[in-house]
This record gives sequence, structure tokens and C-alpha cells, in this order.
Amino acid sequence: MHTPRGQNYIVYIWVGRKAQAKLTALKDQAIPADMLKARFHQADRTNKGQLDMESFKTLALTLGLNLNRREVETAFMMLDKDGDGKIGFTEFETWWNTVEQPAPFPNLV
Repeated sequence: MHTPRGQNYIVYIWVGRKAQAKLTALKDQAIPADMLKARFHQADRTNKGQLDMESFKTLALTLGLNLNRREVETAFMMLDKDGDGKIGFTEFETWWNTVEQPAPFPNLV
């Protein structure tokens, strides 16, 4: 079945808002900075200080965040600020310490 292009955008906006809400809830947990850094490096399969999408999914799970495939992809894109396909610890830490702005479509969450 073919989905009109506009409907795909709506799906991804909705998935993005769900992923953002889950990530924000994760940040609300009182996880000490040293534990967060340790979990990040444990998930880093290549020991290069960066996470690919699969490693990011592992990190999310170890932090108690269960994301479906689309949510993982969307969350990964939100955190990968330089668009290189990897999330470095600096990107992750910057995101973790940033106060989120309210979602422009709160009724889609």
C-alpha cells in the first residue's frame, strides 16, 4: 500500500514527539554524571568514544529507555547534531545538560 508523502511527515512528527517525550523523561531521572559517562562508554562497542545507532539503542536500554525502531532512529538523529552518523560523548552530554523547549505539537505526544 502506498502512503501519501504528507502522511509520512505526520508519522515522523508523531514518532519524533514520542521519542522526545521519552528522552525528556529519561533526563528527568537523577542519574549521576559519572554513571552516565560509564554507561555511554560501556555501550561504545568500538571504543572510539562514539556511538552508532545500534550502540545508542544499547545505551538507551541500559538507562531503562525502551524505544521502538522508529523512535531509536528519530532520537539518534535528534542527538547527532553534526550529522556524522555517530553520537560522541560531548554531543550526548550537551544534550543531557540542555533544557528542552516545549514541543510545538504537544497534542501529538
